[in-house]
Amino acid sequence: MRGGVLLISPHPDDETIGAGVWMSRHRDHVTVLQITNGSPADLTDARRAGFVSQQAYASARATEVQEALSLARVCGSQRIELGMTDQEAYLHTGELVRELNRIVGQLQPRVVLSPAYEGGHPDHDTAAFAVAQIRDSHAFQHREYRLYHARPGGQLDTEDFLPYPGVATEVLIFTDEERALKTRMLAAFRTQVEVLQQFPVTDERFRDAPAYDFSDPPHRGRLMYEQWNLGVSGEAWRAEVGRKQLCRQSR
Repeated sequence: MRGGVLLISPHPDDETIGAGVWMSRHRDHVTVLQITNGSPADLTDARRAGFVSQQAYASARATEVQEALSLARVCGSQRIELGMTDQEAYLHTGELVRELNRIVGQLQPRVVLSPAYEGGHPDHDTAAFAVAQIRDSHAFQHREYRLYHARPGGQLDTEDFLPYPGVATEVLIFTDEERALKTRMLAAFRTQVEVLQQFPVTDERFRDAPAYDFSDPPHRGRLMYEQWNLGVSGEAWRAEVGRKQLCRQSR
């Protein structure tokens, strides 16, 4: 959608967690880019949700996100799926950067929204990295939406961004109707009920994306995805995307 907003969603539900009400306010101007299918190769999450295969779990998650988007009156034609495997986007960083570059070139969005680089999930950080890699080649404003990261004591923080000097946060406060809408949208993700109970249904938060140094960890201590054992350490993630960055710079 030329001149609109491209919302980068690493998993089916990130767009709703981070920007569900925002989407409903901008529904005529938003395209949602879904990076992964929300189904890890490890079937632990799928089996916990009652599915016996990666494909069945991915199909259920696709149905859930479409239901949530329809509640915000965002059409199916406004959603693009890349279909990467959950937790493995960092292994396909080069492909993701190329695809994102192509999609942004085609849509020419005014704004691109992505998660922040906060060590919450490797797919979130990969999305932040990929957008940062192409933003000098296109005329869009890079904005971030809040998801989660680890507090200094290791607890999950879903309240605000990690602080970044000189970068202000915009807080979108919900009306009563919007709070009810967000609640219904989150309830559409039936496979994610326990996880989504940890997120506030009072506001959404946005800010301009800082100029991150992706060779440094986003914060001291163990990252959230390291605590959750999501298959990659922060050091390994940085090494992998660093190779892609070096390849791009050497061209």
